[in-house]
Amino acid sequence: MEYEIILPSGRVGVLVSGGADSALLLYLIASQNNHELVVLTICSDDKNHTLQAAIDVVQWVCENTDATILRHYIVNAPSIDKRVPMRKQAVSKLSEEYEIKSWLNGKTRNPDITLPYDDERKLDRDAPILHTVYEFQPLFFPLGTINKKGVGLLVEKYELGMLIALTVSCEKSNPPCKSCWWCEERKWAFGEY
Repeated sequence: MEYEIILPSGRVGVLVSGGADSALLLYLIASQNNHELVVLTICSDDKNHTLQAAIDVVQWVCENTDATILRHYIVNAPSIDKRVPMRKQAVSKLSEEYEIKSWLNGKTRNPDITLPYDDERKLDRDAPILHTVYEFQPLFFPLGTINKKGVGLLVEKYELGMLIALTVSCEKSNPPCKSCWWCEERKWAFGEY
């Protein structure tokens, strides 16, 4: 594995949304087979269109790597504004239950160009991010220095087209709406929605 992710020893939690970035991250860490993994997916009643993609991604990674995935824990919040507090609760619960030493997030950088619907992009992705402390656990962003084009290069390098085909990047719907910033970012990187 050339794209090696160096983490502290012990069990690792991976946040998997059903999008391309977190799917790639899960594959990269799973294929190293250095850690037992716990996967956490958060959705909400008013935004759950990526849930099946997250389930499919975890299943694909289980079938195509030798990783030990101890659990795929899914939290369905009653509304989108309840997702963050419920994610924090889940991280605390799983960290204690499985003695998780660190968590991984697939967040990548924004493109260095302006895309249609640019006012929708998340500004916290404009600068590289490598790690932070989250609920008293280290939270690592192994893809935090690359943008979605970089994700596309890694997908091509490791021949992960089948995995990425399972993912949903659109923040509004599945099938993709094709009229939001997230769809435009994916089209920019992969040439398709």
